[in-house]
Amino acid sequence: MTTIITKFIPATNYRPARIVADAGMKRRHVISYNHAASNPHRAAAIELCKKFDWHGTLVEGGMEHGNAYVFLEDDATITV
Repeated sequence: MTTIITKFIPATNYRPARIVADAGMKRRHVISYNHAASNPHRAAAIELCKKFDWHGTLVEGGMEHGNAYVFLEDDATITV
């Protein structure tokens, strides 16, 4: 099982808004924030899974502070 934490990074003068999906141990992926997407945090988690060829079902939850999302990936097939 893998834990993925996603976090929104606001835009700066040099970069657009983005989401970082991080699974620890230098396993991370950054995507541009898609305002049209229904769940951009989930999209970032899925892209991280694709990057490392992880297959499983993503289970989503929130963190107590409300500024990040947590995804757990198990050993089944990823459902989008």
